[in-house]
Amino acid sequence: MKNLGLIFIAALGLTAGLSITDLVEAHATSNTNGSNGNQLMKGYVPWYEKAAVSTGPAPGTTAKGGTLLTLQPGSALYLEGGSTLHKYQMNAHSLKGSAVLRSPASGDWVKPLKSGGTGPTVLVVPVRDLKSRESG
Repeated sequence: MKNLGLIFIAALGLTAGLSITDLVEAHATSNTNGSNGNQLMKGYVPWYEKAAVSTGPAPGTTAKGGTLLTLQPGSALYLEGGSTLHKYQMNAHSLKGSAVLRSPASGDWVKPLKSGGTGPTVLVVPVRDLKSRESG
């Protein structure tokens, strides 16, 4: 069971690391009018897509040779899926994460992310803080 937890945390860390590139690129090319194409749903956020209550840097991570990026208020992690019993959604109430970015002097963060210019990336999601409305 301990190994399963470590595998789960490692998979989340890898997913978060790969997603950082997509998020930075999406932010850099985002639509300035904020329209998502569905005006009736504008501003609606499902309960499980809410931001974590507790966020911050991963313990013990330092920015040797780069810039330390840390999770900020508003960060969120949620899961959707299905089991043999029912569909489920859950979200993390606590997230701790950091990544080291080897940024050039120009301050352009997209290029180092695309070219593998990242150092250690750590994401900590306490399993006890994953909450779902469903039981079982």
